[in-house]
Amino acid sequence: MPEGEYLSITGNRNTDGSVLTRMMFFHMPPNCDRPLLLTWRHVPVVQGSLAALPAASRLLGDHGAEIDLNGLAHESSMILAWLDPGREPSQHVLREWQDLRPAYENWGGAIIACVQESQRERLKAYRLPVQLQVLSDAENGLRRRIESSLGSVALQEDPVLLLIDRDEKIRLIHQGYQIGIGQRLLQYMALTKTQ
Repeated sequence: MPEGEYLSITGNRNTDGSVLTRMMFFHMPPNCDRPLLLTWRHVPVVQGSLAALPAASRLLGDHGAEIDLNGLAHESSMILAWLDPGREPSQHVLREWQDLRPAYENWGGAIIACVQESQRERLKAYRLPVQLQVLSDAENGLRRRIESSLGSVALQEDPVLLLIDRDEKIRLIHQGYQIGIGQRLLQYMALTKTQ
């Protein structure tokens, strides 16, 4: 192949006709061969009462202040997300949150976005729900603690979105991007209010 920028796309069709895709951007140097590992996505949503938010779950806010996630979830339920605003799958989630901003603000629960410091400036391009807080998860420490409490569920594919109810139970795990996830999160949140 000639030198240049390339995109590899793999797809896995579900029984309902939808397709789970994985995209990988890569550079091909001149006069080189490059092996390309092809991987397929599988159903990204796991739901039910999966595990509890670990006790003493805290993240760092602005100026090093610790934010108590257990308290936030207990007050009003919470979406906890790990995003990379510089990459397309997370950008789609951010656009959906922007488009559905009034609905998320009416819901009123906490939205916590774990974003690397170097990527935070990119969030200014979006008009996100007012309750969204951008926090730091140093070395993905909380993400690893949650992952270990889930057993066989690995939190590997960004964006990772967790819906946590008032009892601090993780009700939904979504990884990667799927069209309409912003609306589906609102639907799941409405369901958890009635349960």
